[in-house]
Amino acid sequence: VNLSARLMANAPQGGILIDEATTRLCTRELLCEELPAIMVKGKTNPITIFRPRQKGPPEYIGLEPTGSGRVSFPWYDRPLSISQQISMTEESLAV
Repeated sequence: VNLSARLMANAPQGGILIDEATTRLCTRELLCEELPAIMVKGKTNPITIFRPRQKGPPEYIGLEPTGSGRVSFPWYDRPLSISQQISMTEESLAV
């Protein structure tokens, strides 16, 4: 029996638990809430576990309403300024 089976056995009904290695593979669409470590059969040390959950919808997409001139897209980690957008567009057109 592997670690994933142990995590499944410890998960609440209808819930999901993942280990630290799996959190590193998660996309930006998920948030991983760290839970208290648990002991599982076959492992000497406690296993840090996480509860994955989907991020909520972005507050807005496109030009930020703050008047900062920043453009925000949910698929980027941070908002891009207009100059960054122009630079990226120019680079893609130069190809």
